[in-house]
Amino acid sequence: MSPTNARKGAQRPRRERGSISVNEIIDGAFELASDVTVDNLSMPMLAKRLDLGVTSIYWHFRSKDRLLDAMTERAIDEFDAAMPIIGPDEGWQRALCSYARSMRTVFRDRPVLCDLLVVRPESLAMQVNRPACGRLEAVIAMLVDVGFTPAAALDVFLSISVHTRGVVMVERRQDLAGGESVGISIDNLDVEAMPYLTSLFAEDRPVGEVIDRIFELGLDALIDRADRTLASAVAGTTGERRVS
Repeated sequence: MSPTNARKGAQRPRRERGSISVNEIIDGAFELASDVTVDNLSMPMLAKRLDLGVTSIYWHFRSKDRLLDAMTERAIDEFDAAMPIIGPDEGWQRALCSYARSMRTVFRDRPVLCDLLVVRPESLAMQVNRPACGRLEAVIAMLVDVGFTPAAALDVFLSISVHTRGVVMVERRQDLAGGESVGISIDNLDVEAMPYLTSLFAEDRPVGEVIDRIFELGLDALIDRADRTLASAVAGTTGERRVS
């Protein structure tokens, strides 16, 4: 047998069209995306991973966008299952902070979910699903019970959610860039004209340390603002002086 024929004989035969289910394709897509990221995932790469001809993938999903939509639907379900139920037992401030920290942890620990639900803009409309709306209704009810108006309650929750997602996106972009520190090179600074920046960026600081502080500062500021909004609403209903 010639070397060429030997190599051909060693190749694993491809699976036949129709021998793989939609769920198996999505499983393979998640595994591949974990290795190469969602942006770099391609239909030929996925077909190779699954030992299929690429037409077998297109038989179920006519485009990468269709496949990503299906992955996003699963990602939404996985995110919903991973997130805690918000309850008033620990106080509304702690409940919201706990939720935000849990959201950040889920996206940080599961990058594919982050890529699909935070980075990919097309997923935003898909995330307004029944479980998400049910969770949002429960949060608003909790906040209304302590004195917020429904509109103010929605503003509070969405502000915290947007802040968390913003931090998560920065972390993901930094991770994809392979950065281990954050800062401005002091070589680009005029020491005499910019003494504060020079001292702040004289040493590299770990990305995680900087972003952790930014996340918590923003969370504290939003909770503080919500506290003032609540005090103003309560003062208005009792005839007391409104808090500005």
